[in-house]
Amino acid sequence: MIIIPIGDDNPSTRIPWVTYGLIAVNVGVFALVNGLGSLPAEVSREWGFVPNDPKLTTFVTSVFLHGGIFHILGNMLFLWIFGDNIEDKIGHVLYFLFYIVAGALACAFYMLFTGFAGGSVPLVGASGAIAGVMGCYMVLFPEARIRFFYWFFYVFMGVLRIRAKWSLGIWIAINLLNWLVLRSSYVTGVAYAAHVGGFAVGILAAVLLKKRLVAAGRVTRQDELTGFAPEGTTPPKRKPEFRPQEFQHAGSEPVSPEEPAVVRFAREYASPRVQTDRSHEGFFGAEEAIVTCMRTGRMDVALEKYAEFVRMRHAKALPSRAQIEIAAEFFRLKDYESALEAYRRYLSRYATGPDAAEAKFRLGVILSRYRKEYYRAREYLLQAVVEHPDPKIVSFGREELDRIAAHL
Repeated sequence: MIIIPIGDDNPSTRIPWVTYGLIAVNVGVFALVNGLGSLPAEVSREWGFVPNDPKLTTFVTSVFLHGGIFHILGNMLFLWIFGDNIEDKIGHVLYFLFYIVAGALACAFYMLFTGFAGGSVPLVGASGAIAGVMGCYMVLFPEARIRFFYWFFYVFMGVLRIRAKWSLGIWIAINLLNWLVLRSSYVTGVAYAAHVGGFAVGILAAVLLKKRLVAAGRVTRQDELTGFAPEGTTPPKRKPEFRPQEFQHAGSEPVSPEEPAVVRFAREYASPRVQTDRSHEGFFGAEEAIVTCMRTGRMDVALEKYAEFVRMRHAKALPSRAQIEIAAEFFRLKDYESALEAYRRYLSRYATGPDAAEAKFRLGVILSRYRKEYYRAREYLLQAVVEHPDPKIVSFGREELDRIAAHL
């Protein structure tokens, strides 16, 4: 049976430069020192942490050495999964200092409880520092879901989602069992005591920081879902109200408060394609939360989650049907700027998708009526008239093209 973590449903909002840098440094050191083989003995003795002969520098240098390819691959996978969220919450500089301190204290814990009396085997690896990151993650985001790939009996495979408080709790329990009861570190060569020490450092740091982080940071609904902040911390948002002046641009005509017929039609129009089966579309993490709200009729919450989703790093368009429905909901609420962005995001990923013509029609209407960007509106409407199969859309599109022609 194979089961390994592959990610979490807890996207961060800024680029984790320190996490990327730590991964790059670890990989760089491994390539320079190990090549594709194991760690040379003379390097591990000189720069690894020797419990019965500790050197101050090796509390840090040992954290960047690894015994072999699988050792570093496993450690970097865990750092990539858990590090970005901790860095996102506590900041780049504090996160870097925390990582180094957690690694050093993990070595100290190992020395005091297992090897101080005479252990001469060098301790190497980033797992103590990464265990600190994991302990911090379990306290800060107990409800976040960790994704695990499983392959059982070489027949059954898939992805499991387990809350961090359970998955990381089980992980540290296994390490405690191996250290205190089975004492299997002598057989496996794994420094379970260092893992426990690093994890304890992470828990302590998170307990001391969590209240301050919640009070000082901008808490989102995502933070409530992951357990970072208590439920009800974020106030409910009001639905956007239509204020024509919000869509006024320099050099454009005053916007009439009376809703044009083409806008009213586009706002009320429901495409038959929305009813088509798109069960093949997959959803993960924040996407899944948005779609769940849509399916249960909580569109106001779905829009809030979508607004948070697009602010996340590397956020792309949602799966086709979800993205077009979010855009249509913005249009129905007369939040035309958000609708404009949502339709553009749809077309950037699904230029030939099943709702591309409808997205072009509504983009044309928004650009024509509220942006006064007639040339760009004309391009979208011309494509919609040609591509859309619904005669009503085609009719309104041609009428709008005739109106645009008077302004060109």
